[in-house]
Amino acid sequence: MIHERRRAARKLVDFGVRMFQDRRALGNESRVIDVGSGGFSLLAYDPIDPGEQLGFKIQLSEDLTISGSAKVQWRSDFGPAGGYLHGAQFTKIGFFDRRRLKAFLNPSRIRWIDVLDMGLVAAVALVGIYALRDYWAAHDWAENTTWAVAPSCMIVGLLGWTLSAKSRSVS
Repeated sequence: MIHERRRAARKLVDFGVRMFQDRRALGNESRVIDVGSGGFSLLAYDPIDPGEQLGFKIQLSEDLTISGSAKVQWRSDFGPAGGYLHGAQFTKIGFFDRRRLKAFLNPSRIRWIDVLDMGLVAAVALVGIYALRDYWAAHDWAENTTWAVAPSCMIVGLLGWTLSAKSRSVS
């Protein structure tokens, strides 16, 4: 019955949600069941009327939260467990929150912003290390010592560390 109303695939969510009405937090305990590109299913102990506009803040994972507003499309009794199951459609969600949601729903896609971020960090590291190398090359005390090869070793080490740290954050 519920699946007939959905227009997009959903992904289960096991974190909480904060709901707002007229910028005031709703006191009832609510839980998002699943989320899709067009909206989410909400389990709440108090009924919310279809057509009602609500603000939301959904925690999709431990470190990923989106917020915006949604319109309640339908409501049904949850059964003997009590509470009400609601379907809500996104009416307003920011550009970056929409991108976070798409990345959450399709984790296998390449996130180009992370790739560009990795390139920027690597470029900054290289510029800093090359500046340090030029500084050392301008001083006599660095010649014929271990300091002469230190910049090259630092370039390789720091670049490797930067790329490995960023690649762990992308995956």
